[in-house]
Amino acid sequence: MILNNNPAIDVDVLMQRVRAEAEQLRSSGAIEFRRGEPRNLDDVRLARSLDRHQVVANLLAGADNANLRIDVPPRLRPFGPLGRFITRVLNYLFKRQREYNANLTSATRELLAMQITIGESVARSIEDLHGLERYRIESFREFRGAIDEFKSQLEGLNFAHHHTRLAVDEAVRSIGEQNDRLAQTDSRVNFAHERVDSAEADIHAISARLTALVEADQVRARAVSALPGLAARLEGVHERTEFAHRRVDSAEETIGSLASHLAPRAEVRLQIVDSARELEKKIGETQESLLRSLAVLRSEMLAPARPLPAAPAAVPEADDAVHAMIADRFRGSRVDIDERLAIYLPIVRAAKTVQKKSPLLDAGPGRGEWLARLQEEKIAAFGVETNRILAEECRVQGLAVETSDLLAVLRSRAAASLGAITAFHVVEHLPFEYLVDTLRESLRVLVPGGVVIFETPDPRNLVVASQTFYLDPTHLHPVPRELLQALLEGVGFSGCEVLELHPPEHPLFPGDDDLSVRLNAVFSHPLDYALVARAPRS
Repeated sequence: MILNNNPAIDVDVLMQRVRAEAEQLRSSGAIEFRRGEPRNLDDVRLARSLDRHQVVANLLAGADNANLRIDVPPRLRPFGPLGRFITRVLNYLFKRQREYNANLTSATRELLAMQITIGESVARSIEDLHGLERYRIESFREFRGAIDEFKSQLEGLNFAHHHTRLAVDEAVRSIGEQNDRLAQTDSRVNFAHERVDSAEADIHAISARLTALVEADQVRARAVSALPGLAARLEGVHERTEFAHRRVDSAEETIGSLASHLAPRAEVRLQIVDSARELEKKIGETQESLLRSLAVLRSEMLAPARPLPAAPAAVPEADDAVHAMIADRFRGSRVDIDERLAIYLPIVRAAKTVQKKSPLLDAGPGRGEWLARLQEEKIAAFGVETNRILAEECRVQGLAVETSDLLAVLRSRAAASLGAITAFHVVEHLPFEYLVDTLRESLRVLVPGGVVIFETPDPRNLVVASQTFYLDPTHLHPVPRELLQALLEGVGFSGCEVLELHPPEHPLFPGDDDLSVRLNAVFSHPLDYALVARAPRS
């Protein structure tokens, strides 16, 4: 309104100049018109210099001019006093307008100053934000570097832990190997001590035997003269034994009749039965002792006279008498052996190959427990024994036993002439080549489907492998089941079956933890095993 009535200010020209100046600033890139707060320092610098800009100066100058009183315009000057009067009237009429314009200009300046202050504050805030952004970036880079360093350190620790774990495992394995070696060394030392003790005992026995050989001829002569009397005594023993058996049978009949009348008194009956069994056992032991004495005497009589040897250069092998003594001491009683061997009867019967024309051959029958059981079961069988005393003891019992070499007997037999072959605790006495030849000949002489049974100490039991196996000095070496099975299958046998026999009554290491189980697996393993195989049917 004022501008339109102020002849000194041309509003259109002024707006054109403002637009031209703004266009010039926009085209030169000095300012960017955006919404919101400034985003770069150029906007801040522009805000700081607004009051010095020409456009603002022109606007403020025009506003100041609009606040001044109007002089007499040139067009009214020709009218003289009337022109001045009109001018004063106009000034009076627009006095309030000028005051308003003055206040508006002052407010505009203050607002401009506040805008500049706000712009500076915004600029500082932007600068602070840029600083925070740089600090955040730097912190993130440092944090990223710290994470990378931590990862590398963690990888190093994992690598070191892995190598430490390997070193610990290696140390544990080495300690275990050392413990195994120490255990083996202890067992070897113990075995060496036992062998030394056994050698000393053999030396003492040899010394005693050398002393006894001086009187051998006299003993043989006395034995010849005493043979008729001994035979008579044996007949008497037989008669007394038969009488004792009759007495036992009569006692059993009497016990049976008494039991029917004294059923409530079961304890008395059991005591009587036990007494009768004890009496029968003592009679059997007496008979066995007499049979053994007779067998030893007959072997001594039949043996050729041996010259008294000079001092031996080495300890000789145990003779038949010593071996018979060892078998009696460490093999077990007749009752125990008979019970152990009874498990093989179903195997022999199931084969259905043992007949009179193809009997069973028992290699190394010893005291004849197995042959006696076969004889009771009416199964045709004979034995081959190299120990003269044991063979004679079997023959005294009425058992068919040859005193000969096992391999020689097998080679003399015709093909397919035997129904079964058994050998209990024999293979550990045989050299390897002899054992292989024995297996080959066994396959040849067996009828199709014929069965072989080999029982031997099981070296999986460390007590057996390191101690009890060497109680018999004629044992050569333990025979593992894997080796014996491989030999049997290698020569042509089939259907091999392993039986684990005679486990210890109580485990050596009580408990069910892993260590006790592992120790019992080697220290409380069954003492023996049997390997059953069959000849092919075609």
